[in-house]
This record gives sequence, structure tokens and C-alpha cells, in this order.
Amino acid sequence: MSNVGNVDKKVELKKALSLMQDEDLIQLAVGLQLIPEVDEEGEIDPTFNKEFLIFLLVSHYARRPPKLDQFNSQPLYPTEDLLWDENIMNTEYYTGLQCLALPKLGIQFLTLHDYLVRNRIANSLKSTKSQ
Repeated sequence: MSNVGNVDKKVELKKALSLMQDEDLIQLAVGLQLIPEVDEEGEIDPTFNKEFLIFLLVSHYARRPPKLDQFNSQPLYPTEDLLWDENIMNTEYYTGLQCLALPKLGIQFLTLHDYLVRNRIANSLKSTKSQ
């Protein structure tokens, strides 16, 4: 028994799930439709060990930080780490003779918040290009 407010805390959830038996964890994951019930031979896949199931359940049900907090924690202007991040800016063929291409915004967006976040990132990268 635990307080309902502790259910979405990562540490508390991991602690509670680690006390469960392997069979109970499998039943829980199957009941929540996170893993398939049986394979072709009628048995549960052996890769679903206790450590994996706990990771799966915790990552799926633990509370994530609010998007607004993540958005506010980002710097207003791009830093050197952001500018030279290979995942954002493609510097593979960069020689220094021409400008780097900025990441493009897609035409479709899932939400207004997603549009605003992507637009802010693109505009902050543009501001360094013009300097």
C-alpha cells in the first residue's frame, strides 16, 4: 500500500515493481498491453526479463517533466553546444566557405505547442546566422 501521489514518481514506482514476482510483472505488462501475451509456440518471449519489464513500466508510467519547464530551461539564444551539435546542424560537409543550412520546419504539426517550440528553435538558430 502506498500513497496515490507516489505512483508516478520514478523511484517509488521502480521500488514497488522490484518487489513483485516475475510472473506478476509479466501478467501486469500483458494486462496493460505493453507486451504480447504469447508467441507462436504459446510461451512468453524470454527477453522479457524482470529488469526489462520494470524499465518498460517505469518509462511508460513515470511522470515526465512538463514541456513548459523544458521550454523555459532552454537558453534564449543558441549556445556553441547547440550550434555544433551534429544531430541538429549537419556539419559533415561544412568547409567554412558557405553558410550552414538551418533545420527546416515541417508543414504538419501535431499541436500548436509543437509548432511554437520548433519555430523558436529555428528562429534562435537564424539569429546566429545573421550575426
